[in-house]
Amino acid sequence: MIASWLGKIAEGHFEAELVPLVLTNGYGQRFEGQGLLTWASEEGVRIDALTDGSGELLKNFGRAPCQPGYLIPDEYFLRLEGHTLSGETVSVRRITPNDYSIHTGRPTVVWKIPQESVLSDIIITQPKASGAGDRHSRCILCPMSLSWPRASATTYDNPQFGSSHSAFDWLEYKYTGGEVVARTIGNDCVLARLTCSTTGDPHDILPISLAFGFLTGTRVQVLAKEMNDGHSITRALCLPARGQARNRFSPPLSDHPQFRAYCEPMLSRATEFFSTDVGKRAGNLLHMCHSSTGSTFTIHALVVCVVLESLVKLLVRRATTRKSSITEQQKDKIISSIEEIGLSSRTVDRFKGFIGKLDEVSPKNQLHSWAEQEVLGIDREDVKAWDRLRNRAAHGRLLMDGTSRPEEQITWTALRRVKNIVNKLLLNAMQYEGNYYDYAECQMKGFACTSLQDG
Repeated sequence: MIASWLGKIAEGHFEAELVPLVLTNGYGQRFEGQGLLTWASEEGVRIDALTDGSGELLKNFGRAPCQPGYLIPDEYFLRLEGHTLSGETVSVRRITPNDYSIHTGRPTVVWKIPQESVLSDIIITQPKASGAGDRHSRCILCPMSLSWPRASATTYDNPQFGSSHSAFDWLEYKYTGGEVVARTIGNDCVLARLTCSTTGDPHDILPISLAFGFLTGTRVQVLAKEMNDGHSITRALCLPARGQARNRFSPPLSDHPQFRAYCEPMLSRATEFFSTDVGKRAGNLLHMCHSSTGSTFTIHALVVCVVLESLVKLLVRRATTRKSSITEQQKDKIISSIEEIGLSSRTVDRFKGFIGKLDEVSPKNQLHSWAEQEVLGIDREDVKAWDRLRNRAAHGRLLMDGTSRPEEQITWTALRRVKNIVNKLLLNAMQYEGNYYDYAECQMKGFACTSLQDG
């Protein structure tokens, strides 16, 4: 059964009266009054309030918050603190202070703050929670499309129409942070519960959402969460990522039901990996791929190619240089010879830059080295595909421009190859062992980890 607060979120509506309500900024201004916080699945968050302080706002009315060309200072934004009638504390760390109306001669300020002006999550804290026993957290994740590995059975106890129904709708897995159980609750949403281990943190929900995002190929977001640390309960309404795309990025198990058995092992490894600092950085790179799926093919391909380079740098334990085949004296002699030819200073500088990078282990060199050794099944065609897409997109060439269907097929296949390398690098970083879907060969294959060495 869904907890009452998360149940309201799942149903699509939540509201709380805030008495009192206080808005403050970094300039020492303070606005006190009362208000109403509402959230609806379609409209999002809205804050309506009536406070004092019209005189403070009139002093600065019409003034820009900063000089043109400069970032707006942090002190300019509002912070909200309020209390519900049931004693919970509500706080919002960052709000744009533009949505108000005042009248000369009246001391009150009317605030009508839409979701676009709410720039941080809404935190609801219940101190000294009764029955706060085991440390756990619950959250609603969306959007979610998954072939669930476990089935639930429902029996209808009716003497006239007795029957039962079963459906694949849940899963469970463990990692060092605790045990996770998740099930679908409709409308592309999932309810997940983390029962923490002795070392687990009930507030650390991000690795779970990143793991589901990797598995499903979408940027899975936390819609709402409730964390119980054994002493207090903290709830949060989370802001959606701006520019969220509904398209998908090559889920490593595809969507075929035959992969159901591998969902839980992969989620276990993925959550473990995304719990680390390196994993969280990799998760941010993966979000770039997810978000770009809603852009043009050229932009998406360029982003995926750049993410692959970044993952190579992030996930490979290596030195930044390798043993050189050319001495420093030979480098100096080459540069001197180039300068004597009488080329322009710009051309000479480009030669110097090229010679200076001869000892570097670049992502391109690394990929070529892996292709020669067939590391993770990466071959020369994979590297050629990455190089082809990256160079054309980075130098202003439009991909998939409709001029030649055979040429478009080559480009489309090249992107599938690059996505495949991204998936395999992440699977290897997670130390996953099992089956996965190979987008280069369009078939299920076994995956075995290896140690990634520098080139």
